[in-house]
Amino acid sequence: MADLLERWDREHRNFSRLLDVFEAQLALLREDAEPNYELLLDIMDYLTSYSDRVHNPKEDLIFAEVGKRVPAVRQAADELMQQHREMAENGGDLHARLQSILNGMIESRESIEEAGRQYVAAFREHIDREYRELFPAAREALSSEDWNRIEASSGLDAADPLTGERLDQQYDALRREIAAARD
Repeated sequence: MADLLERWDREHRNFSRLLDVFEAQLALLREDAEPNYELLLDIMDYLTSYSDRVHNPKEDLIFAEVGKRVPAVRQAADELMQQHREMAENGGDLHARLQSILNGMIESRESIEEAGRQYVAAFREHIDREYRELFPAAREALSSEDWNRIEASSGLDAADPLTGERLDQQYDALRREIAAARD
């Protein structure tokens, strides 16, 4: 249990740092400056490939189990799992829009900024709600055996390509941004 929770905490901190970088780049749009679209796309690539396909599905397994055992958080668990699906859809759309810009398509600066800010706000609120409503219930309701069983049954053992054991060179710039954000 402790290992999984520590990893989630680390991943959430990294997600938050990446959202900070994303917001800083979005601010350049408002200032009529040129953001680093490659960096924005790398952030969205990571969030849509790792967070949406590995991190959140593991959380869904935990939330479903906690929702069964703790009726008081069942609705919150269901809503958070639905938010995972919505964030994946919205993130995929934003990723595609950023990719189209890099491919030469004209996209309104305002529409990219608006979509980006909505995505960041939803992501941050989602993480906050997980910590407020679900993680405390999960710590109380689930035993070490439960955590191990859920982890083993997930079939999602992909290492984090940003900070895990097998680092993906694609995310070198993101690692530098995270390191700079820590300083």
